[in-house]
Amino acid sequence: MPEKKPPVDETSSGTLYFPKTVDETVDLILAELSLEEMASFARTTEENLAMLSHLLEVVVKTKIEGSTLNQGLVDDCRRISGNPDLDVPGASKVVIEAIWNKVRETHRLRVVK
Repeated sequence: MPEKKPPVDETSSGTLYFPKTVDETVDLILAELSLEEMASFARTTEENLAMLSHLLEVVVKTKIEGSTLNQGLVDDCRRISGNPDLDVPGASKVVIEAIWNKVRETHRLRVVK
């Protein structure tokens, strides 16, 4: 199992940590959400995702714009989207969609018969 990064953007040594990939960013953000928030997000429809994106965009932008050293995250978002000119708002949408896809796999409530 891969080592879990701290849920806040600071390592135990006190230096700031900026995720370099979409997967790392998703894990950091999910570590900050409650079980109820993840389940609620998992129930969101694709049509309502745009509305939720505005709420999460501030958090995601902080992770992306937090440092000039964070070019790796922007590059990963560009790779995933297939858009080499993707800007920070577009990168935020890539991360938010990745969060949504992950919680839909892991936190969606299912009917048990």
